[in-house]
Amino acid sequence: MHMHPLVSLLVTSLQQCLSNPPVLSVALVILVIYRQLSQKSKLPKIPAGFLILYLLLRLLWILFGRFPFIEVWAKWPLIGANIALAWGILNILFNWVVNQFWQQPGKLPIPRITRDFILAFGYAFLTLIFLRVQGDVNLTSLITTSAVLTAIVGLAAQSTLTSFFAGLILQIDRPFQIRDWITVGDYTGEVCGINWKSTQLITHEEEMIFIPNVEIIKSNFRNYSRPTPNHLARFNLGIDYDAPPNKVREVILQVLREHQEILQTPPSEIRLTAFGEFAINYEVRFWTGNYGNEPRLKSEINNKLWYKLRRYGIQIPLPTRNIRLNHLEKSRKERRADRTRDQIARRLEAIPLFAPLAPNERNQLADEVTRLVYGHGEPIVRQGEAGNSLYLIEQGRCEILIADGPETRCVGHLHAGDLFGEMSLLTGEPRNATVRSVGDSVVFSLSSEAFRTILIANPTICQDLANILAQRQEARLAESGEPRPVSNPAGSLVDRIKAFFGIG
Repeated sequence: MHMHPLVSLLVTSLQQCLSNPPVLSVALVILVIYRQLSQKSKLPKIPAGFLILYLLLRLLWILFGRFPFIEVWAKWPLIGANIALAWGILNILFNWVVNQFWQQPGKLPIPRITRDFILAFGYAFLTLIFLRVQGDVNLTSLITTSAVLTAIVGLAAQSTLTSFFAGLILQIDRPFQIRDWITVGDYTGEVCGINWKSTQLITHEEEMIFIPNVEIIKSNFRNYSRPTPNHLARFNLGIDYDAPPNKVREVILQVLREHQEILQTPPSEIRLTAFGEFAINYEVRFWTGNYGNEPRLKSEINNKLWYKLRRYGIQIPLPTRNIRLNHLEKSRKERRADRTRDQIARRLEAIPLFAPLAPNERNQLADEVTRLVYGHGEPIVRQGEAGNSLYLIEQGRCEILIADGPETRCVGHLHAGDLFGEMSLLTGEPRNATVRSVGDSVVFSLSSEAFRTILIANPTICQDLANILAQRQEARLAESGEPRPVSNPAGSLVDRIKAFFGIG
């Protein structure tokens, strides 16, 4: 069989290089240095261990293989070198195929036990071929001897072999895979590794747990990521008897719908489970796409529920207070309500918008004001939503956000004593910005319904209110640099206020 001259030249050059000790020594040093550097840097990692062994055995064979006292064994270093070269090529090809086709972003990594099993089978197959072709070894006797040795080793290492076969069974049945969340005995965690002896879990506390494969196949375990990664999370909540169940469901579902990591399909559920001694017990059920997020999501939901339930006047009762101190609590609440009403009336008196009102009218409005608490990041009003209420900041700080296409920018901040939403209160126009709490904030809310009785009884103050609104609009436009309207804004506002409240 004749080879192409170019191929023949390449083969001859390769044989000369592999027979030259200086060339082999340089190649050996380069591979060793590269292997060390790739482990400490971002250089591509190449499984060069077997290639280094091949070069070393090849160099030893060239240097010492011609000595008479070892000439009878001289072929075995060369056979060993060739086996090492074959193993190295197989290892490089296998890793290339795995990285190219399996370990792509979004795909699960191959468990270590599967990789080791495939490579071990390939190593054994190549070794038998080289021993038969180059070593002229009788494979029948070799296999018979290996069987005897295997039996001896098996008796001496029963525990290790049991773990090995347990790991093999897990790979065949595949009841779980990498990144699945499972519970085995007292341990719950995300599967991060499966090898010959054990399965490794990472718990919620970021602890590594090693569970022997033998223990896993002997016990019942739960897989939270099968048949789908969607997981139903549940927790119980006790609510005061005075809160209507339908209202409680509505408020809790609002919190669940606003959380971005909670799945909307299947829908969340709020179940009334029992009438307890001190509270009505509800079970909150929602779906998440990853079991590992459940503890964090429950914490975030409970945090938001505290603020939301408080704003709607829904209480989570304390048994001791409700049973033994109910009459004292009622008296304390009445005194606190009186102090709050007086405080609000003084606040309204200091606000120019409410200056046209008589003292009794401001007191009447103070009775209708609602005190609301918002947590960090919660929106108080949203841009574009219909509005009919005004807000006065009692404590805390808020930021004003404007949505301009896909981007949202902060255009200012509001502090204690500032008010917003006056145009929505008096004209019902949609919100022109989103106002969001920075940290915890306490605000007073006043709806247009509270104003309706006062304006119908005294329609002449519409002009005064329109003038104050127009002045605030002009000041806001001057601050932002926008052009002022040519027409009389106060006259237009009077008509809008009367139309909104139905005043003829």
